[in-house]
Amino acid sequence: CSSFVGYCLYLKRDQEGSNRLIESLVDTSDGWVDVFATAYEVRARRAFVRGGLSEAIAVIAQTSRVAQDRKLDRLGRLAAAWRVEFLTLAGRLADAKREANAAGVFAAAAARGPPDFLWRVRLAATLAAGRLWAASGATAQALQLIDSARVEVRQAGLLLPAYRLDALSIVILKQRGAGEE
Repeated sequence: CSSFVGYCLYLKRDQEGSNRLIESLVDTSDGWVDVFATAYEVRARRAFVRGGLSEAIAVIAQTSRVAQDRKLDRLGRLAAAWRVEFLTLAGRLADAKREANAAGVFAAAAARGPPDFLWRVRLAATLAAGRLWAASGATAQALQLIDSARVEVRQAGLLLPAYRLDALSIVILKQRGAGEE
């Protein structure tokens, strides 16, 4: 519960409350992919804001170790997508492209069909690939990817992921100078 409540507090910008709950999970020995994914994503995003790329990568490395130790393939794939996203946000586009290719992030983002148990991986990969393509100047490709994913998650009733994709589309449209769109 602390993982999900901490995520909600993070979304409400209650950093202190979120941090207290999320950090209490660092040494947990019980959980499943959604619990770990929620906690580690918040930790990585907060680390990036607080300390930049190196701190976010340290959290992602810890996530990857937990994924490997517990044989949680989806968590490892999420960590790879987050790594690509943070490299992109830090302006290290060549490194991000190399990581995306090596970790299958582009392939995960391109996968289509109704959301299944891999929906979190597909969302993270789509956000990472969309940011990377937009940062590389391929805004049309980024928007096409995001729009097709957004339709699928919205049809499945996954509204928060749809809103995250909406937000990224808005950022990309503004980058293109299409403010009215």
